Amino acid sequence: MQNWLPWIIGLAVAALIVVPMATYNPPTETGVVLTGRVIEASGEPLRARVEAWQAWEHSYGSPVNYWKIPNWRMPVATTDAGGYFRLEDLIDYPEMKSHEYYIVIAPDRPGYAHTGYYLDLTKHQEGEVIDWGTIAVNRDASSGR
Repeated sequence: MQNWLPWIIGLAVAALIVVPMATYNPPTETGVVLTGRVIEASGEPLRARVEAWQAWEHSYGSPVNYWKIPNWRMPVATTDAGGYFRLEDLIDYPEMKSHEYYIVIAPDRPGYAHTGYYLDLTKHQEGEVIDWGTIAVNRDASSGR
């Protein structure tokens, strides 16, 4: 019987870990959707990665799970050939005390710095589609390119 004891304890511990993970139901909210178009200052469409970072204290944002939200994934979109993007699943989680995302636009061409803007979720309803219109991105003057 003593040889079985570690196995029984191991199964009990595994059940305590696996069962809560298997029964966790993520939020069914769809959140808000953010759309827009990224262009160069010249008006040409710009390929870019658009990310929604968790924000806190309205001056800081990070791609890490700062608020420790279970099963959180950073919403990400990529612009198409015309520079258009659609960023989905911007959910106002109860754990996210700032109720803000810092939206980062990172062009994929050399010589362009990434830029960001805050999105206050308290001003929008679940399911709403927010169109930020056209966002012009300038070359990074410090890069010398």
